Amino acid sequence: MNARNLVAVAILLCLGAVAGAVEPPPDPGTAVLCVFDAPELPAENFVEGLAPFTVVTLHFVLYYPVSPSGLLGAVEFGWQLQPPVEHVVLAVNLPEYTINVGNPHELILGYGHGAPVVDGHAYLASVDVMFMTNTWPTYLHLVPIWNWNPSVPGQMAYVDQEQYEDIQVMVPYSEGFSHESPVFGFNAQPVTTETATWGGVKSLFR
Repeated sequence: MNARNLVAVAILLCLGAVAGAVEPPPDPGTAVLCVFDAPELPAENFVEGLAPFTVVTLHFVLYYPVSPSGLLGAVEFGWQLQPPVEHVVLAVNLPEYTINVGNPHELILGYGHGAPVVDGHAYLASVDVMFMTNTWPTYLHLVPIWNWNPSVPGQMAYVDQEQYEDIQVMVPYSEGFSHESPVFGFNAQPVTTETATWGGVKSLFR
């Protein structure tokens, strides 16, 4: 797969068919990718009291996407646990008519019917993860895909369903919006995000 993963997936699909607001990063037009323990806010970015063989469902939600059509056509991002712990991805749960041409840790998703942008955010997917050991704590990081060339070097990305050649960047909802900082903690204290933003996230649906 070449560097234009999202364009290829979007073209293929076109032919075939917590509560406040998450505050945007400093660069206008950059979307923010969040990971929560529930599909809608209020939600948390950490879980405690996990034991071996516990299953956790992680929900990936994108805020502030640039989407003139109101539908996302494709997204690409990866996720990693640091420090690594033994785990199994039991399922990658996708909206209807969605394909993943990546793998369970590197999602390259194409939405056949588009992922709707509602109230400034779009639900992308969820994964069911079973933890096999009691090696804690560990943290989830959102990162660019690594087994393929990212559509935008060093970045996670997405495209609008109708403007699939205009590739947009998304950043993790973490301290400094950095790939080096975690977005979700397991048997850990709440993950630190931008000081001004986390309180806003949790009030979004009040």
